[in-house]
Amino acid sequence: MFNTVKKEDIRLCKMYMSVFGIKYLHRFNPWTVAWWSAALPGLGHIHMGENLRGLLFLAGEIIINVKARINLAIFYTLIGNFQKANDVFDERWGLFYITVWVFAIYDSYRLSIEINQLCELEEMQEKRH
Repeated sequence: MFNTVKKEDIRLCKMYMSVFGIKYLHRFNPWTVAWWSAALPGLGHIHMGENLRGLLFLAGEIIINVKARINLAIFYTLIGNFQKANDVFDERWGLFYITVWVFAIYDSYRLSIEINQLCELEEMQEKRH
């Protein structure tokens, strides 16, 4: 009477197509993804195909960078005008920038390990789509 699903009938998909794009399950080196996120928050997520999350991190980084005036402070530091760099830099936004930067690195590293585990499970299954 009831249609029961057996545990061995449940399969992981190697590829998924949707309106937002094509997701393909393959392995990522977690350190490479973390370095992409360290270079610019969001690039590691975009590298893995998590475009929405990556663009949110990227937009947040740009907005916080402008609010904290980090690039202007770096410019004044490089030309040797340390007092002007200290006056220009906003500490509150700078601390918020650091938290977003560290979380983007952590999240991309964690997500790559999670995707690698799913990829390993998909490779172990006997039946494939």
